[in-house]
Formats: sequence, structure tokens, C-alpha cells
Amino acid sequence: MEESASFFKLLGDPTRLQILLILLFNGETCVCQFSKCLNAPQPLVSRHLRILRNSGILQTEQKKQWVYYRLNNKLEGYQKEILEIIRKRYSHAPEIRFFQETISSNTC
Repeated sequence: MEESASFFKLLGDPTRLQILLILLFNGETCVCQFSKCLNAPQPLVSRHLRILRNSGILQTEQKKQWVYYRLNNKLEGYQKEILEIIRKRYSHAPEIRFFQETISSNTC
């Protein structure tokens, strides 16, 4: 039960929820692209990414000087189901189009 409570607590933060939405709709994303999408300083974004990575929700890959993040493909079944519900809920939200346009126009 503690693991489920921790997962829901992570989703309760607006910045972390936006990070997960970006990943759900855009896949692998660089930290600099998160900063542009969220209009937030890179240290703040990195802190939230670190929290998500340490919880096991995200995986990272180093490509040259940049770190890219993606959802962990070994998430628990209930975590995948909840993320899918979130993806469906936000599929037509204007923020999603903004995130996609921002990422497509900004490469690291």
C-alpha cells in the first residue's frame, strides 16, 4: 500500500504531472526541452526529474552532453493503467499541443 501512496503523491505535484504528460505524448525528452515546455529554470526541472527517476518511474540515457528521460518500461501494471487514464484525460488539452510544438521546434 505504501508504494501506491508514494506513486499517487508523485502525481499530485503539478510540475511532475506535466513532466509525465510530456513523456506520455512525446516519448523520450531532453531536460532542456522540459525546461522550455514548462517555462521553468533547468535546476527546478532537474530536481523534479530526479525525484521521478529515483522513484523508478523514469529511466535516463546520456547522449553526448544531454540527459534524455523516458518512462520506465518496467512500471507496475497499476501504474501503467493510471498513466493511460491520465493520457486519455489530457489527450485534447491545449497544453499537449503546446508541448509538442515546443519540443518539435527545440532540439538540444
